[in-house]
Amino acid sequence: MKKTLLLFCLGLTVQSISAAEVNPFQNDVNKVAAVSDGTMWKDLAAESFDGGDGTAESPYLIKTAEQLAKVAKDVYDGDTDYADTYFKITADIDLDGHDWYPIGYNYSTGEELVNNYFRGKFDGCGHKITNLTVPQMAEYRSSGLFGSTEEGFELRNLTIESGDITGEMVVGAFVGSNNGIVENCVNKAKVSCFFYYVGGIVGSNYRQGTVKHCTNYGYILAGNESANGMSAGGVVGSNYNMVEECANYGNVETMTTGAGGIVELMEGGTVRNCFNRGAIKGPERLGGIIGEALGRGGNCEIYNCYNAGTINADAINAGAILGLGMFISSNKLTIKDVYNNSDIFSGSSWGSVADFMGNFDLTEATFMTTDEMKADDFVTKLNSLSGSEETVWMADTKNINDGYPILGYMENISTGITSLAAGKDFNVYAAEGAIVVEGAEGEPMQVYTVGGQMVYSGKAASVSSKAGLYVVRVGNKAYKVVVK
Repeated sequence: MKKTLLLFCLGLTVQSISAAEVNPFQNDVNKVAAVSDGTMWKDLAAESFDGGDGTAESPYLIKTAEQLAKVAKDVYDGDTDYADTYFKITADIDLDGHDWYPIGYNYSTGEELVNNYFRGKFDGCGHKITNLTVPQMAEYRSSGLFGSTEEGFELRNLTIESGDITGEMVVGAFVGSNNGIVENCVNKAKVSCFFYYVGGIVGSNYRQGTVKHCTNYGYILAGNESANGMSAGGVVGSNYNMVEECANYGNVETMTTGAGGIVELMEGGTVRNCFNRGAIKGPERLGGIIGEALGRGGNCEIYNCYNAGTINADAINAGAILGLGMFISSNKLTIKDVYNNSDIFSGSSWGSVADFMGNFDLTEATFMTTDEMKADDFVTKLNSLSGSEETVWMADTKNINDGYPILGYMENISTGITSLAAGKDFNVYAAEGAIVVEGAEGEPMQVYTVGGQMVYSGKAASVSSKAGLYVVRVGNKAYKVVVK
């Protein structure tokens, strides 16, 4: 039965389901990491690109890791910020063997903050980057494939297939500090920060930043055993502008405070038409969509989103949609038309609204059962409230999201597998709680859930698995396997 929850619904008991139950392979995925010898790719940069002149009609062509590293080196050396310059990636790129230095950066000398921004325009053309390793560098801020970007920056159509991306603060798989457009990007790598602001796609999305049609599958972590990190978001760590039509499947964890399925810290801007399926863990300020909203940078709007991910029951200020809201300015927080799976989390929709000061409007938070969320009526309702003339939401007819509504862009990027035919045959089957592969020694292998989440990547091997349906890709052929 549906229940519309208003401010009085703060005293309900929180039902806990561990992260392992949502994604039992999360730890195994994170062990699949690139191997680096400590040298930087920028020090191995090519002298030229594969072609093109950098115009919109003839972009610079990037085919190799060394050519991609040339962009990082040129910006690092201060030679250019590549404003109004176009790039196109023409092949999958493997960054194994060396560390990656972000394209564009800022760092502290102890006396001043030095910025070398990147302002170019990148089209990944649907290609993948594997084994991206960004190490922690104490003096640097803004880590990721791109570090610091400014107005004019654009990145589209790229997947980070694997890697380990970390930094002191403001860390995202694709962009640390975003002041441009990030669209149609998918992350499957682990992303972590030592101190604060880490996101599966972008670390901090600033006033000129937009993140759209992006999906995170990677594990997101703020802090570690020796550092009390905070502010981890499945898609964005902190937000000042627009995050729309994005999804998170990765587990999101903070060692101290602040974790959100889509965004951790809302300082301003809008989050709309997004959903979370990942587990949210930490001691304080956890939300299925937003960890905390402070609004110090402007009005905040959160609408037409749903959460179907688990949330740590023991946390202080844990909410199905929002963990904590505490406005101390004249700016306003508006949350409306948001939904949560009551079969997974039956606590309050807002973790703590009693601490609110200033203007806020918190209405229309609806708890729904799993069956209700998977019904066609829910898709119809989401589209009617999307604010777009286009069809934003779709029924999951291909079962790439376990039957929950999907965003329209997701049909083409669910697993990266386009065919279950072609390629050399191997013997792939389920036995005794494992996926068994025979006759494929040395072949690359990936295992995906039916929701599109990669749970194993490496050389062909037998993989222990919980019961369920999996897509197993070995070499260039894919198999469906049912583990009972």
